[in-house]
Amino acid sequence: MIIWRGLGILVPLIVAVVFISTLSLVDLAANNTDYSKWHYWPKALGAILAAAAVWFLGRYLNGRPGKVVIEKETGQEITLRSVHDVFFLKFEYWAFVLIAFAVIGYFA
Repeated sequence: MIIWRGLGILVPLIVAVVFISTLSLVDLAANNTDYSKWHYWPKALGAILAAAAVWFLGRYLNGRPGKVVIEKETGQEITLRSVHDVFFLKFEYWAFVLIAFAVIGYFA
């Protein structure tokens, strides 16, 4: 089960697309369909590229200005913003999780 708000569902989709694309391109460049299966650096590269995509898209989505509304009873201004997260972690912070997986997996 995946818990998300806003466009947070894009995080696992971006990770899957970038990761699989990176592995496929490395295999194609190496002329070996099993190259990325036996080497970890293509997986680490895929995770880092996915982290970059998630970071910049998350910063864009969560950095957009909100809509200012005025409450009728008190006259107070309230800013309404959309929140984009997965498992209660903001969209862009998943980049750090992906980098940690890449580093730990590469050296483990």
